[in-house]
Amino acid sequence: IDRFATPAKLIAYCGMHVNKEGAAPKRKAGQPANWSNGLKTALYLWATQLYKSQKLRKAEDVWGDRFDNRFIIEIERAEKRMEIEKLIAQVKALTDQLNDADEEQKTKLKKELNKATKELEKMHKQAKYHAFMRTYRWLSRRLLIHIWKKWREVEGLSVKPERSDVGRESAA
Repeated sequence: IDRFATPAKLIAYCGMHVNKEGAAPKRKAGQPANWSNGLKTALYLWATQLYKSQKLRKAEDVWGDRFDNRFIIEIERAEKRMEIEKLIAQVKALTDQLNDADEEQKTKLKKELNKATKELEKMHKQAKYHAFMRTYRWLSRRLLIHIWKKWREVEGLSVKPERSDVGRESAA
């Protein structure tokens, strides 16, 4: 851990940093990644297990609770970005119209309702995926910061990063 002067450098080494555009870095063909793919994969698997074990977790699981709370926040953000409320309103309006329609209109409205319902399901699935990925990266960074601080405490090193490195997300 003494290789990393700051938590940001450990985060970058694990591939949880952001690039200049503010997005998660991706591997490029012909170029070596500047992070540890093994650690990045381990963090992903850890987050996946937190997600899958939501119903099985004990009440005192601090990291699981953090995951759940952040996942709710990210789902709401993703649904807002995707404007799912508009599609829900459209489905409700089509349902109301279907109740008041004659037989000829019902066939047409059922097709529209079916299409809108499928689109809503697709968007909700996408929102869940994006929320999971954002939560996984957020929680992984929190875990790495926690590990960095605890490890430095055990080693007897300063827990506060050097002033010149605060806030930098450069690769190790």
